Amino acid sequence: MWTIRIANRGAGAARDVRLDGFVLTPAEGRDRDARSARSPRITSRDPNRFPVPVAGTLPPGAAATADVTVDVPSDARFEVTIPFSANGGRTRGVIRSRE
Repeated sequence: MWTIRIANRGAGAARDVRLDGFVLTPAEGRDRDARSARSPRITSRDPNRFPVPVAGTLPPGAAATADVTVDVPSDARFEVTIPFSANGGRTRGVIRSRE
């Protein structure tokens, strides 16, 4: 399970905070094609199908988390991209990581 933490570093409240996607791309490397054959799959609410709520309102300085369960082969390495939004989509951001 992945726990995604979204923090409000702005001066005003962030409303209707959502995960808008969760993209796992095979990491670059000599065996990229072999890894992509064993693709991970999301087994919980899938932000790629419908945005996952994180918080109704995040005051300035506050944070909230959302969990996404992913079945990933133990030897797989992926680049992760997680877009999120607030305030009806007027505020957007992206979390990126290598796993």
